[in-house]
Amino acid sequence: MNVIVIGGGVIGTVLTHLLSLRGVSVTLVNSDFQRPRFPLIHSKLLRFPEDIKLARISEDVYVGLSRELGINVLRPMKSITVIPAVCYNDMLGIMGMWHEAGAETHVVSSIDEYGLKRANDQEMYILSTNGDNLVNYHY
Repeated sequence: MNVIVIGGGVIGTVLTHLLSLRGVSVTLVNSDFQRPRFPLIHSKLLRFPEDIKLARISEDVYVGLSRELGINVLRPMKSITVIPAVCYNDMLGIMGMWHEAGAETHVVSSIDEYGLKRANDQEMYILSTNGDNLVNYHY
């Protein structure tokens, strides 16, 4: 079987690699145009249960890809979520979903150590770990 993959972005390069591992003859066609390479941010810190479920499935795909390639394409990162203080009670339910998805969250009072400045006294800051990952794969 011969396959042509058009586009050398994250999807095209990973698809080319996975097909070639399965013995498929693959040609990757990419223009000379170079876009800035920003890493994809994969996040389980979403607002709706369906989105979080999809993010967990996506994370499983990246974990499998990491195993197959022998490199870790996911790099965990800390995130700060800024919310108006009056919305804190509404956020408790969302934070519960984040915990179920494997993210750890807690309210922090100081954000200076993260390079952020407090805009006003009406904001709250939620620090999360294991919620966001950078996905950066170059073929």
